[in-house]
Amino acid sequence: MREGIVELDQPLRLMSGEILDKPRISWRLLGDPHLPVVLVGGGISAGKQAWTDVCESAKGWWQAQIGPGQAVDTNCFRVLAFDYLGGNGETTGPTGWNGENGNDPALFPAIDTADQADLAACLLNALGIDRLASFIGASYGGMVAQQFAARHPQRLNKALVICAGHEATPLATGWRHVQRQVLGLGLDCGEVARAVSIARSLAMCTYRSDREFSKRFATGVNPASSATAYLDHCGAHFARRFNIYAYLCLSQSIDDHHVQPQEISVPVDLAGFNSDQIVPVRQLIALRQLLGSKCSLTLSDSIYGHDAFLKEENAVSGVIREHLESLQ
Repeated sequence: MREGIVELDQPLRLMSGEILDKPRISWRLLGDPHLPVVLVGGGISAGKQAWTDVCESAKGWWQAQIGPGQAVDTNCFRVLAFDYLGGNGETTGPTGWNGENGNDPALFPAIDTADQADLAACLLNALGIDRLASFIGASYGGMVAQQFAARHPQRLNKALVICAGHEATPLATGWRHVQRQVLGLGLDCGEVARAVSIARSLAMCTYRSDREFSKRFATGVNPASSATAYLDHCGAHFARRFNIYAYLCLSQSIDDHHVQPQEISVPVDLAGFNSDQIVPVRQLIALRQLLGSKCSLTLSDSIYGHDAFLKEENAVSGVIREHLESLQ
């Protein structure tokens, strides 16, 4: 495993028109240098630690899918991951940013999913990687994968998009708008950690499903294991590790996401789950039709909603294996 930070020697022009002067990209790469490369990307809180080695205390966010003999088999592929621009990792973001107007994180520019795709292309240049065998993206990473396929088709054989659409749906946008209102109120009142915790608790309600909550938190259970206690725990845990300005930046980036599927010439495999409230099945069916004959769609049953890409390890593994086998 190798990892590092690339400092670009050129400014990066964003979709907003603003320019980031020589941004840095934090990355991690696993596998034999002679193998083809698969780039993986997850949700807004996921980054380069898609997998970890034995000396690291926490498991990677997709540890179950990456490694020797796993769905993304490191005997067959190298695996690359990076921290998102504007996010919570070591890639340039609101924290520690030094722009024209100083280092006020509130002034960090808006980040588009297309910017993330362009940053990925810059990373490939820096690492000497001409072409990806696949870009496998889930949730926010699936949005970035679509943008990469649209903007850099000459550098990609195929993409796998899991739980991600070509644009944000109105209801999901509404949920995220309320979360950002909570975050803004927390900044105004000096209750940053509490605001992040509440916003994340609300987000968890949208990531999961009524079926799971009904099964998991049946009436009459001990209050210590109730839905409210669970949400409070998830919110507090997230608040301890995620920066509020990164949350605001990437939340808005999701709402601003839009790609023209007709402009994607690279073959794309789609996958989703019937209980996903963020990316409903109807949107994936529409996206498949817009992508045309080079697109496949796999739909699976789950009680875990949008988070099924993390929780349904066997179903996701099957989708990834079939996708990667089609490359050979």
